Amino acid sequence: MDVENQLLSCQVCFEQYDHEEHQPKLLPCHHTFCMKCIDGLKTSKGKAKCPTCRQEVGLPPGGATHLQTNFYIMEMEELLMGMTKRQKDQDGCQTHANQPLSFFCSKCETAICRDCTILSHRESEGHVITEVAVMKGNFTKKLQERLTKLRQLMQSEEDILSALQVQLSSLNGLQKMTEADIDTSLDKCCLAIEERRQKMKENLRTQHGHIAAKLKDMIIETEMHYNQLTSTSEQISHTIKKGKLQDLIDTAKQEDANNIEGEDATNCSSKEVTIEYPQFSVKDFDALQEIRGGLNRMGSLRNSKWMPAKVDMEPESATASLESCVKVAIANYEDKPLSCLKVALDILDPFGDKVCSVSTEERGNGNYSFTFRPQISGPHKCRLVFHDQTLKEVPILVQSNNPVMKFGEEGDGPGQLFRPRHVHAVGENYFVLDLNKVQIFDKDGKYVRHFHLAAMEEKKEGQLTGSSDVCVNAAKEEIICPEAYIQSSQLYADRILIFDFDGRLKQVMPICNGEKSGGVCVGTNSQGDIIVSDYCHEKLLIFNKKGDITSTFRGIKRPGTIAIGQDDDIMVCDQERNCVLVLNRHASFKHQIGFEGKGKGQFKSPSGVCTDRHGNIIVGDGRNNRLQVFKYDGTFVSCIESTGDKLHQPLGISTTDDGHVLVADKLNHCIKKYKYM
Repeated sequence: MDVENQLLSCQVCFEQYDHEEHQPKLLPCHHTFCMKCIDGLKTSKGKAKCPTCRQEVGLPPGGATHLQTNFYIMEMEELLMGMTKRQKDQDGCQTHANQPLSFFCSKCETAICRDCTILSHRESEGHVITEVAVMKGNFTKKLQERLTKLRQLMQSEEDILSALQVQLSSLNGLQKMTEADIDTSLDKCCLAIEERRQKMKENLRTQHGHIAAKLKDMIIETEMHYNQLTSTSEQISHTIKKGKLQDLIDTAKQEDANNIEGEDATNCSSKEVTIEYPQFSVKDFDALQEIRGGLNRMGSLRNSKWMPAKVDMEPESATASLESCVKVAIANYEDKPLSCLKVALDILDPFGDKVCSVSTEERGNGNYSFTFRPQISGPHKCRLVFHDQTLKEVPILVQSNNPVMKFGEEGDGPGQLFRPRHVHAVGENYFVLDLNKVQIFDKDGKYVRHFHLAAMEEKKEGQLTGSSDVCVNAAKEEIICPEAYIQSSQLYADRILIFDFDGRLKQVMPICNGEKSGGVCVGTNSQGDIIVSDYCHEKLLIFNKKGDITSTFRGIKRPGTIAIGQDDDIMVCDQERNCVLVLNRHASFKHQIGFEGKGKGQFKSPSGVCTDRHGNIIVGDGRNNRLQVFKYDGTFVSCIESTGDKLHQPLGISTTDDGHVLVADKLNHCIKKYKYM
């Protein structure tokens, strides 16, 4: 019955397959359901979503009727029905009452009882008698062998179908590639023809210019000769009109002398009038034949077996923000590996966005390796693309980036933390700010020592003192922190305290001029300047080593944590505008990162920021309880969601040189460490 239920019944309606409306039909995704159910799954777009793999597949215009029938299931059904028919009387013998059918007669192909073996199915008469249990085993073994063979055949057909689909996609891609090659080749011919056209026109213009100049010179010369003849004609007419003999004789003699020169000039001028003008001449038939012959020799279409047909894709386990790899093997239909193909891998995240920066490495023998860095966790799709055609698509589940280590627990004892605000990686140790003390842990998270931020000025009754932030000047082995206090539920800080690594107070720097200051976050640059964010007065202050204010920035609503980047640039969290501002070392605005929201690159009360040696900016997204990584220009890179060990109000952040980030998880009272590079 298990075989019958699994193979001979539709897994949607659970009706047994038949030759009518419940005929088994193969979907393009290779899963089988009855014709009636497939028609019921059809959408208005002529597609259906497979109940097994959830893939949306296209249906023929005529519906499920025109899908391929699964004849293997039909054949199996006939075999099992025949077996059922032969065994339907197993409950008892119809001839001898109350006798179980314990034997089987191979000659008659029917089950018989003990009395039948004596009375009507005697072995002496040629009947072959076998126990029913033995026959069941024989038939079961035979059907299992047939079932195994059928499944092998079905798998073979699936492989062939997959290869054919890959070849169809490859063919479409190769068509585009070949068309581009044809265009490139024949464009060269068109370019050569165009160059010839322009060259001949240029020659024509040159010759035309020479001839036109010559004709203009001849026109001027002829006009001068004509004017001379006109003057002479007028002079002769005037002499004739006067009628004086002597004038007539003198004029005649003069004209007799000039006539010879005039005739010579006229003859000479007549010879020069004939001009040869260039005309286009070509032996059309011969030239066109040569061109056509050349074009025919330029290229031809020939069939090739080097077309992708078989694609194997093996995605490695992937984690958000960390580098992952998909290995691909490509071969033609004859299993010959195909190398040097222009293939690409598109990685689509749960929002349908492409993952940027997918690098390709050809490893030879038809093997390719695609490396990428998932931005977020969740189900992704990997599509192998060949000339804009998808050859194969496989799913990949990107895991959340969870901590590789965490240390600290709620309490006020050594190694215990209570709402830690900041952490700094200094050499092989981690410095953690825990209210009014700094605790030092080694690289394995083991407690080493601590010191109190002593020498804090006494406050009035009802004021709690401590520190709200801390930064480290590793070069000078200094710890810099504001002396913070709470008054009337408000947090203030009037002074900056500077300690050495052993907790000894080195310097006290006032940061207010008689008024309460909200300078609760600090940073220091390579010049030793101290940057203070004053949320009370909505500004950022830069102090030099002497404690003088050198720059002020007021374009911020609720300044928070500070980090120092390249060229001493300043990054500061604006918790009210839900962004991070990037300023230069003189506190002039450069650009903004992020805006309010829950999506990629968006913040809800950013509460921590730091940079790494690669120029990345890591931001603690306070109320979204995650970390986000950006390039220096603000381009979103990835998200550390830590769904396996949720963050609860992440605050101070620090990075290590080996690609890890540490974060003070405030309300979980611990420090968490993540691999992000």
